[in-house]
Amino acid sequence: MIVIDALDKCGSLRHDLSTKNDYKDLLYILKHWIQVDHLKKFKLIITSQLEDLIIKMFSDSISTHVNILSGSKVKLEDSTSNNIYIFLKLQFDIMEVESG
Repeated sequence: MIVIDALDKCGSLRHDLSTKNDYKDLLYILKHWIQVDHLKKFKLIITSQLEDLIIKMFSDSISTHVNILSGSKVKLEDSTSNNIYIFLKLQFDIMEVESG
């Protein structure tokens, strides 16, 4: 499993054309991950805030979008890290069952 956290932050560094193109290239590579035979054995998990280019790039059936509450949407009595742990554990359990 490979986790890329805060993919949207890579996009916020786009100051010139070459950096902007690098960012688009990175998104393209990540989108086409499942088409590379030797990479199919890895699960790729990407976290990001909503960004137009990311939404557009990953809007087809190759990905599953899940909203996880953050910031002011999380209640004080909730443990965000525990919520994320529980969510990821459930998702991995589902993937394990599906891959049999």
